[in-house]
Amino acid sequence: MINKPTPAQQNALPDVEHQNRYQDSRRVRATGKPGCGSHYARWLPSDWWRDARCVVAIAGRYAPYILLAALVGLWVLSVRSVDVRSMTDLGFLSILPPTAYLALGALVVSAAVLIFLRPHDNFVIFAYIAAFVLIVHGTPNVLYGTLRYAWSWKHVGIVDYIQRHGSVDPHISYLSVYHNWPGFFAVNAVLVDLLGVGSALSYAGWSPVFFNLIDAGALLLIFTSLTHDRRVVWSSVLIFCISNWVGQDYFSPQAFAYFLHLVILGITLRWLRNATPRQLPPFQRLPVVRKLASGYNRLITQYSDPDTPVAVSPRGLRWLYQGLIILMFAVIVISHQITPPMTLFMLFGLLLLGQTNTRVLPFVLAAIFVLWLVTGAAPFMRGQVTELVDQLGQITDHLSSNLHNTTQFSAGQVLVSAMVRGLTFSVLALAFLGGLRRLIHHRIDLPAIVGVLAPFTALAANSYGGEIVFRVYFFALPFLSLYIAWLLFPTPSTRLRWHTAVGALAMCGAIFTGFLFAYYGKDAWNYFTPNEVAGADYVFNNAPPDTLIIEGSRNYPSEYRFYERFTYVKITQEIDYNKNQDLLLAPVPTLVNWMANPKYAAAFIIISRAQIIEADSLGEIPRGTLENIRQSLLSSPLFRVVYSNPDITVFRLADKYDTIAP
Repeated sequence: MINKPTPAQQNALPDVEHQNRYQDSRRVRATGKPGCGSHYARWLPSDWWRDARCVVAIAGRYAPYILLAALVGLWVLSVRSVDVRSMTDLGFLSILPPTAYLALGALVVSAAVLIFLRPHDNFVIFAYIAAFVLIVHGTPNVLYGTLRYAWSWKHVGIVDYIQRHGSVDPHISYLSVYHNWPGFFAVNAVLVDLLGVGSALSYAGWSPVFFNLIDAGALLLIFTSLTHDRRVVWSSVLIFCISNWVGQDYFSPQAFAYFLHLVILGITLRWLRNATPRQLPPFQRLPVVRKLASGYNRLITQYSDPDTPVAVSPRGLRWLYQGLIILMFAVIVISHQITPPMTLFMLFGLLLLGQTNTRVLPFVLAAIFVLWLVTGAAPFMRGQVTELVDQLGQITDHLSSNLHNTTQFSAGQVLVSAMVRGLTFSVLALAFLGGLRRLIHHRIDLPAIVGVLAPFTALAANSYGGEIVFRVYFFALPFLSLYIAWLLFPTPSTRLRWHTAVGALAMCGAIFTGFLFAYYGKDAWNYFTPNEVAGADYVFNNAPPDTLIIEGSRNYPSEYRFYERFTYVKITQEIDYNKNQDLLLAPVPTLVNWMANPKYAAAFIIISRAQIIEADSLGEIPRGTLENIRQSLLSSPLFRVVYSNPDITVFRLADKYDTIAP
C-alpha cells in the first residue's frame, strides 16, 4: 500500500524538486552523466531512474557509431561469400546481394541525416564518409586479390623500370609520355625501396582508398574557405564522394596530381584571398568596356556574400604559402600533362576576377610549366606540337571523341552508359539550379564560378585520347558539388524543412544509384583473376629481349615487368583501327607471318578471359572474334600452347617454326 504524502510534505515538494534538479545539474557537470533527481523519481526507485537516463544519454551519444558499426558489419557479412568470377556485363553490381545494397544505401542516408541534424559533429560525419570510401573503394581490392584496372599495371611497370635502371629514358619509343613526366613514378620507386616490398604491386591496390581519403581532406580546406555553413561543407564532401564516378583515383599520376591541385586551390582560397572583392578599373577611354566594368563592380558589391570566410594573412605567411604552391605545382608539372593547365586556368580565373592578392604567382607557375615542356618533356613534345596545334579550337571533335556510339554495346553496358550520362547531366543540372538559388538569395560566388567554368576551357585544347570530357567533369566536380549543396542550403539561415529533407535524400539516392552503375559497371573486365596474373607472369619472366607479344587486347595484367624489352601488338586494335580483315578471315596464316618475322627473338600470343569479356561487351570488334581466334589456334598444328589455365592461354609457333624454347 502506497502512503500518500501529507499536506506538509506536499507543500515541500517544490523545494524538493528544485533541490533534486540542482543536484542533477551538479552531477552532470561533475561526471558528464545525467543524474536521477528528477521530480519523477519520487514515484520510482531512484537507482532505476538514474540507470535509465544514463542508458538513454549514452545511447543517444554513441548511436551514430553503433549504427555505423552495424552497417559496416552488414556489408562485410553480405560480400564475404560473393563469387567475383560470376560477374555479368553489369560488373560488380551483378553479384552484390540485396543486403549489401541495403547497407550501403543506409550508410549514405545516415551520413546525410547526420549532416542535416548534427553538422558540427565533425568526427562522426567524417567517420561515415571514411567508411563509405573504405567500403566502396576497398572492397574490390579485398575480394579480387589482384590489382584493378589494366592501366594500373603499366604504371607499376614504369616504377619497375626506374628500380632496375635508376632513371627514366625520355627518348624511349614506347610509353615515352611517362618517361617525360616521371614525378609520380620516381616517388613510388623511392617508396618501394623505403618499404622494402620489392614492387609497387604490394600496395597499389589500396590507392583508391588512400587518394579518396586525402582528397576529402583537401576538399574540406576548399569548402571551409568558401562558407561557414557546416551543412554545406559536409554536404559538398558527401556529394563529391557519391558522384565521382570517373575512376581517376587508381594508382596513377592523375590521382597524385589531382590531390596537389586541390591543395593549391585550398591554400589560395583560404590564405591568399582579397579581403574584399577587387573592382575593375573604370577604363575611361572605352565607353562600352567602362559600362561593363561599372556593371560588374555594382554586381559584386551588391551580391557579395557576407558569410564567406576570408583570412587575411601577414606578408611573411603569404610568401610561405606561395612558396608551398610553387613547390607543389613543380611536382605536378613533372608528374602529369593535363593537371598543370587545369590549375593555371583556375588561378588565372581567380586573378582576373580579383579574388586573389597574388598577381605574380600565376605567371610564375605558367613559366615553370612552359620551362618543363621545352626541357624535361622536350623529347615527347617535339613529335606532338603539330598535332596539338591542329587540335586547338576543335571543340566539336573533342566532344564527339568522348561520346561513343552505344549501339554495339552489350545490353548491360548500354544500361551502364545511360546511367553514366544521366548521372553526369544530373550533377550539372542540379549545380545550375543551386547557382540560380544562390542568385535569388543575392549571392554570387566568384571563386566557385571560376572552379566550375575554368576546366571547360580545356575542351578547346585537346581531346586527351578521348577522355577530355571526363577530365573536365572531374576537375569541376568539387565546385559542382558545392553548388548542389547550396541548392539545399542557399544561406546559413535556411532552415531544414521536411520537404527539403525528403528531396535531399531522394537526390542523394538518385546520384548514388548512378554512381554505382558508373563505378562498378565495368568490373567484369577491370577484374583480373589470379590465373590471368600467373599467365602474364609466365610470359614476362620467360620471354627474351626483343620478343613480339601479340595480345588479344591490352586489357590484362600487361607491361608491369621488363616492359621495355618487348614489342606489343593488339589484335583488337588491328581489326578496329587498322581494319585488318585478314585477322577475321584467316587468323592462323596471318599470325604465323607476324610471329615468324626473323627480327624478333621470340613471339607469344596472349588471349585471356578479361580480353574476351571487354571485346564482347563493348563491341569494338565482332562479338566472339577473340574466342574464335583462340579456338583456331588451338586446333592448328602450326601453334602450340606453352601455358594454359581456365582464364588465359599463351601460344607460340610450333617447333618447326620457332626454335627458341621459352
